[in-house]
Amino acid sequence: MKKILSLLAIAGTMSIVACGPSAEELAAEKKRIEDSIASFEKMRDDSIASYNKVIEDSIAAFNSNKAAADSLAAKMAADSLVAYALKNKVAPKPKPKTIPEKIKEETKKATQGRG
Repeated sequence: MKKILSLLAIAGTMSIVACGPSAEELAAEKKRIEDSIASFEKMRDDSIASYNKVIEDSIAAFNSNKAAADSLAAKMAADSLVAYALKNKVAPKPKPKTIPEKIKEETKKATQGRG
């Protein structure tokens, strides 16, 4: 009985080993893994290139917007100076009062009282 059980155990072990992948299956699996790694590296490189392109575009847009903003700021500053000058015209100096006008004004002030 021991011999029969030993033979069955050996036969079972051999059948399990025989059911493993063949050399072709191992080669196909190895190729699949290499292809997967290659596609991942390609996607990573494309992603990095896309990211760098976005950064470069953002920098270019910022620089062009900065130039436009600087130009707009300069125009607004010039316009505000013109508007200020127009709004706050420098009043001409009053004519100096003549002596009779001064006397008349002083008399007017002196005669005003609480009455």
